[in-house]
Amino acid sequence: FSRKLGVKSKIWFVRGNKHVLGHGLACLLEQVDRVGSLRQAAEIEGMSYRYAWGEIRSAEEHLGMKLLLRSKGGRAGGGSSLSPEGRKLLRVFYEEEARVKVYADEQFAELLVEEREGALPPRSSAVNGEEVS
Repeated sequence: FSRKLGVKSKIWFVRGNKHVLGHGLACLLEQVDRVGSLRQAAEIEGMSYRYAWGEIRSAEEHLGMKLLLRSKGGRAGGGSSLSPEGRKLLRVFYEEEARVKVYADEQFAELLVEEREGALPPRSSAVNGEEVS
């Protein structure tokens, strides 16, 4: 039983009840930082430029800060880079994501030890108070 199970967790940042940053947007921001272009970052992440731009714009609107600094095209071409606030938010997101993973792994390992030692009550087929068949 316990050798087959693992635990996964997912986090996202919210403002009020609005989702503002999750793993997908964090990956997009990381790619923008790496390649210097929202269009290229969106392509790498397998999303349309329009969708990527909408996600960035929505997050910026709900956060009340710019995540990207943009330069218009021209001879040298345009580009995007993370704003200082965007860089900090991305760093905090990845730190929190790592902390949650460590916590979830530790808690799950504890439960497995308790289950092996018989410290947990017998398993029930009830989920949220209702029997499951």
